[in-house]
Amino acid sequence: MKNIKNKRFSKIFKPKKQVPIEDLKIGKCLNCGYEFKGHYCPNCGQEVNEFNRPFGFFMYDFMGNFFAFDTRFFKTFKYLLFYPGFLTKEFFLGRRKRYSPPFRIFVFLSFILFLLLSFLTDRGLEAELNTEIENSSIETQKGIVELNDGIEQFKEEMKEVPMDSSMTELLFTEKDSNKINVNLGNVFIGKGSLRQRLEQLADILERELEKETDIEKRRKLQEYIIMCRTPEVAISQLLQYLSWASFLLLPLFALILKLFYVRRKQLYIKHLLFSIHIHSFVFALLISVIIPWLVFNAVPGIFNLFISIVIPLYIIIAMRNFYRQSWLKSIIKFLIIAMIYNFTLSTVVLLAFLKSLHVF
Repeated sequence: MKNIKNKRFSKIFKPKKQVPIEDLKIGKCLNCGYEFKGHYCPNCGQEVNEFNRPFGFFMYDFMGNFFAFDTRFFKTFKYLLFYPGFLTKEFFLGRRKRYSPPFRIFVFLSFILFLLLSFLTDRGLEAELNTEIENSSIETQKGIVELNDGIEQFKEEMKEVPMDSSMTELLFTEKDSNKINVNLGNVFIGKGSLRQRLEQLADILERELEKETDIEKRRKLQEYIIMCRTPEVAISQLLQYLSWASFLLLPLFALILKLFYVRRKQLYIKHLLFSIHIHSFVFALLISVIIPWLVFNAVPGIFNLFISIVIPLYIIIAMRNFYRQSWLKSIIKFLIIAMIYNFTLSTVVLLAFLKSLHVF
């Protein structure tokens, strides 16, 4: 029985065997009606495949096609990791069949990366939520501190940043028309874990919800209550937004490359394919760091140093190999592109974080 399972598993990592074309009969494409002999219609490109089969067969075929666990898959990874810029050059030289499609590799790696990140964040969040917090102290026994001046000064400095004051309105109550005061002493005073503090805050917000009549404020209150009761939801949403953002960053990085190599008069698709391969490498490298983090529950400083050195070095070499410019030009362009991209990345991460907290 064990040998049968091993044989079935090993089939996933082998290329699909197809009947030789000379042994096939002439058939008609069900999509366009063209008569031909082969595995793919030469007129419309549709594969000759029967999908009216048991679900298990369909899933097996889907996994084999999507992840492409064959010799091409491992060959692609070898060149992706150790030959910067090589796969992009091969793609535009017409040698594409021997490697896995670029976007398929990116999707596979992003799936693995965010799956591992969800495990990592869940474990870290659980530890933080159950950690006992020492007694907190505030200026008065009632926990009331006037914050008007600080809030107004902060708003003055952050005029250019769109801010949502609904959270402030929920946590701060008006004592009079001129002052806004904090009244959360019962939450921050006393022993207990962070999860218990959040539960207490959720109780306060639920009492506010009972009195609130405004529909929009009620919706915000309900969202904050859910966050306090189940903070894992906010983390899950953050990872979801970041996974979507990773796909947005591909064309943005390609656009930056297009602007810096505009004299080359290369089509945007070339920069996009280069961007996909670069991001795929970064994802693969992050996966290689997260796995030992999950296993050993800590990442040695050498891993962080390794990432901070390898990623810039890899991108510089890839730019040099693909765009065929001097090392000096490649390094200078990389430094400028890195500053622009890091600013864009930070903005995207911040927006994803604020969105996960329902700030806007």
